Amino acid sequence: MKCPTSSTLSHLRFLAQQLFQDFSAPLSRKTSREYDRDGGKDQHLIENFFAKLKQYRAIATRYDKLAETFLSAIDMAASVIWLI
Repeated sequence: MKCPTSSTLSHLRFLAQQLFQDFSAPLSRKTSREYDRDGGKDQHLIENFFAKLKQYRAIATRYDKLAETFLSAIDMAASVIWLI
């Protein structure tokens, strides 16, 4: 493994600072943005569903080669998640 150079480290430091600025921007904002609370709940629900769906190995790795069998595996896994 190569030893990181100072330019690489400075670039990573710059990226980390940019990332931190993006997260801290709402705290320093003078006017608040409108937020759709129901839309956020829906988005959270969908993201959690996909996280649960990816726990099934055949779906996460796309084990089936045909689209039809892959979609049927998604249907089966989704119905199991819905029942649980």
